[in-house]
Amino acid sequence: MGSYSYTATVDPANQIVEQNNANNSFTAPSPLVVAQAPGPDLQVTNITSNPPNPAVGASVTFTVAVNNRGTTASGATTVTRVVVGGTTLNTNTASIAAGATVNVAITGSWTATSGGATITATADATNVVTETNETNNSLARSIVVGRGAAVPYTEYEAEAADYQGTLLVADPLRTFGHTNFATESSGGSRCG
Repeated sequence: MGSYSYTATVDPANQIVEQNNANNSFTAPSPLVVAQAPGPDLQVTNITSNPPNPAVGASVTFTVAVNNRGTTASGATTVTRVVVGGTTLNTNTASIAAGATVNVAITGSWTATSGGATITATADATNVVTETNETNNSLARSIVVGRGAAVPYTEYEAEAADYQGTLLVADPLRTFGHTNFATESSGGSRCG
């Protein structure tokens, strides 16, 4: 669904010699508007845990925000599922009106384990409702157990980078005070 501009082009590879190649394309003055498919479409928009950063051994409960981004009510009782660690928790969720969001208090709890875990929540986990999009029903996030923060990050090594300078390679000394700055980087390479 969305609004799209569209263009028609003849001779896109310029294989025919013409007096004017600049007039080979035409963009329609009005966009092509694709409406949302009719029917329900459930998606998980948020997962909250209580407590948010539990201690090891704490009992943790969950609330899942389920949104129906569709054009009609879901019409049936569905199962909202939370999977965390080796624990699976299921809760029945009544029909959700089109455009509405319901906060589902998940029945049961998980006992926090050292090192944290990934929480995955799924709306209509047993596929009772025929939806316009069956691929957007799940949401996952990390939970930290004990001290620390659940900060998302992307690891990026210097040797995987695009660069225009000289790639410095670590020399075998790697001693304190040595002047080869490549030894300062994580994998032994640095763009200079």
